[in-house]
Amino acid sequence: MGKPKFGEQFPIDSTNRLDVLKNQDLPEYIDFSREVRLKLKESIEKDGWPECPKNIESIDKFFDLAKNTVNERWKDFVFSALQDKSAEWANKIPENKEYKEIKKILSDPNKLDENLALKQFEILEPLREIIPEAWRTLVLASSEQQLAAIVLSREWSKKLTDENFSKMGINKSELDLFLDAAGILGKYFDQAYVKQIELADAPGGKEETSLKNIDGAERVYDIYNSKKDKGIDLKPYCDVFPFEWPKIVSRFQVLAEKTDQLLQEGKIPETYKKLPAYLKNLADVYGSDNIDIKELNKKWEKLSRQGMELSESGCPIMLLSQGAASVTGDAGKVDVEIRLGFKTKETIKLEKIFEEFQNIAQKMVNDNQDKLKKPYKVPKMVLNIQPFAFGPNLYSMTQGESGDGTMVSHINTIREATHFKDLPLLKKIFPSIDINPDQYERAAVIETVAHEFGHTILSEEDDKVLKRVGTRTVTEILNESKAETMGMNVIKQSSNPEINLKTQFWAKIGVICNYLANSSSKAGSGGERYYYSGITMISKLLAEGIIKEKNKGYDETINFSKGIEIISEMGINILDKFHGNSDQTPQEIQEHIKEYIKEIKAKEKDGQVKHFLEMLKA
Repeated sequence: MGKPKFGEQFPIDSTNRLDVLKNQDLPEYIDFSREVRLKLKESIEKDGWPECPKNIESIDKFFDLAKNTVNERWKDFVFSALQDKSAEWANKIPENKEYKEIKKILSDPNKLDENLALKQFEILEPLREIIPEAWRTLVLASSEQQLAAIVLSREWSKKLTDENFSKMGINKSELDLFLDAAGILGKYFDQAYVKQIELADAPGGKEETSLKNIDGAERVYDIYNSKKDKGIDLKPYCDVFPFEWPKIVSRFQVLAEKTDQLLQEGKIPETYKKLPAYLKNLADVYGSDNIDIKELNKKWEKLSRQGMELSESGCPIMLLSQGAASVTGDAGKVDVEIRLGFKTKETIKLEKIFEEFQNIAQKMVNDNQDKLKKPYKVPKMVLNIQPFAFGPNLYSMTQGESGDGTMVSHINTIREATHFKDLPLLKKIFPSIDINPDQYERAAVIETVAHEFGHTILSEEDDKVLKRVGTRTVTEILNESKAETMGMNVIKQSSNPEINLKTQFWAKIGVICNYLANSSSKAGSGGERYYYSGITMISKLLAEGIIKEKNKGYDETINFSKGIEIISEMGINILDKFHGNSDQTPQEIQEHIKEYIKEIKAKEKDGQVKHFLEMLKA
């Protein structure tokens, strides 16, 4: 027998895993997530509801306080149960270099707890292979933690004063509508996502499919059917997740009706008037049983554009639909997810800074128009805070995304990662560094936004570019490297006097450190693309002497302008050799990409790079 084909052994599961009243034979990780839920309920019965803080001055602060309060209860009531589990898993992991970092985190309950609280534990993703139950347990535990924060936020919303709402810039009906969306949608997305993990981890679940190069094929499951003489069955997501999907669709419809009613009663501002139509379209597109790939893809593209138009109309609430493919590896099926964002006065003000970035990226796109199949308009950057996000965000909270007509970054998740991950790692490597945390956080937001604009320059969404570079997971390493380096190029070209290039370079190094320390290098994992884009940049900076050893760390007196130049040139080289190479055939380019990625992976073994990694992970 040959290698299993995609979908050949898929156990499509229609089970209601959320109904705790029924006796069902469910996986152990489902039972553990229920145990977590019960322990958090016990905390209410024993200690009562946590007291609602009195001095809440912003909507993002409100959600941060709710999340942090849940994390405190978590430590008191759930921590020990998860600690026992993680110790059990750590003992099952082989003693070898490949799994050393995973074993280290699982053996340190406080470190694991910190990663869970941040929803950033993608470095543990190789558990999918070695102990699948452990990975799924962690994902569902993270889901319960987030759902508890939603429940607490709802409880606190009943006790907020008019003064609180005035400072937050919203009214009670707006907050309740947002919490309704999170509360009634999130659990179904999370359960469907775990089922998607199970399908992806089944034999053949991460193999390239027969539709691998067709635009829009990521929106359907083309399941191999051995009974049809090597034929395939096309299945929409509503067939692949037959329990969760109807619930998701009906709840979008309920939210649309509720929003309409609130508008008619004058309980929410007129800025919400386009939200009901968007919610109805979310229901239509998510619930579509259309297996005409072109037609289905047009529906999703229209939905994305409608979401951006809604944001531009002034609607504060953003529901960002699924669009990225990671969990299924080379099969490339879109991850089950939805993200809930809120626009604030601060995010609206920050958006104006990035109009220049949009113009710079558009000029580079125009200069390369002959390399594209059709004209490409670089989208406007939209910023928000993202209190809740489901599916893959349970372990890798999205900081930004660019897609067909969309460009979004979430400033709260950027700041959180910066505070808890980037800066501590940077100070570990450069012990004498003196940097203002507030200035660094601002630079980190600029860095993330520039990265997203980097994706738009000779974007893989264009059919010509996609044909050149292909769709395999190795290409994702190349695409992220392009975004990182071309993002630096955008920053270099900026004339904004508020951008401090030295701090900006430190933000880039901080991101690199985070990629290398906290992303999985495992082939086919969601973190692989980020880890090796980090290797791409750090190996060059070390080889060029921009980053040099000093005592027990690295020298903080660096030539940052030369470092910016080097990274920017790397971006141009990637465009010339791959995304914009019209001198070679797609087959030749893709062979070169394989060689390029092979070279990048080999750099991990370079002496200077190895030492940097050792210092980072010590």
